[in-house]
Amino acid sequence: METRPLTSRALTSTMDTLRPYLSESTVLDAFAGHGCFGIQCAIEGAKKVIFIENDRRTLKDLQKAAKHGS
Repeated sequence: METRPLTSRALTSTMDTLRPYLSESTVLDAFAGHGCFGIQCAIEGAKKVIFIENDRRTLKDLQKAAKHGS
């Protein structure tokens, strides 16, 4: 399955909106793909991030990236 990451513009706009609330929030990254949204939320200080991904290969890649801090 091919994943399409969130565009830089969409990610920036979304983070600008969510940033004031992240430190107290649990974030759900549904249809995570490679996890750029959830990872960015974690970097910005989200209390907890939950990733949901249906494709097993993509999920394994996401798990590897999370273990290595990418």
